[in-house]
Amino acid sequence: MQAGNIPLKPTEEEERIDHVFQEVKELESDATMLQELGRNRQNTPRWQQWRARAEQHLGQASIHTRCAHNVHDVSGYKQQWGGTGILTHGTLAHYSGGSGVDPSGLGQWTWPFVLWQSVLRTSVAVE
Repeated sequence: MQAGNIPLKPTEEEERIDHVFQEVKELESDATMLQELGRNRQNTPRWQQWRARAEQHLGQASIHTRCAHNVHDVSGYKQQWGGTGILTHGTLAHYSGGSGVDPSGLGQWTWPFVLWQSVLRTSVAVE
């Protein structure tokens, strides 16, 4: 899903976030992969970060999130180009075996591990 650089203005930000989660609910997806989040997580208050937003819209039970952004950005701005994220919730969240981000720190991709059985592991990357 293309998040399209979540705006900084509070009313526009809320509208965009509401739209993203409305689509998640309509699609009834257990996993949502996002690109172009447009946020520098280091400079975003915790209550505005993706996990807090997911809990607000989907409830606190069975949610796993992972977002990546350019950690080398020292501008101090809340907004930055790019960024990826993944959200697993509902039934799929119970099979979560971890997650990660690209080792370069540029926020180019994120991935979750999904444990189907004790010996079978699946990984999906978002670029």
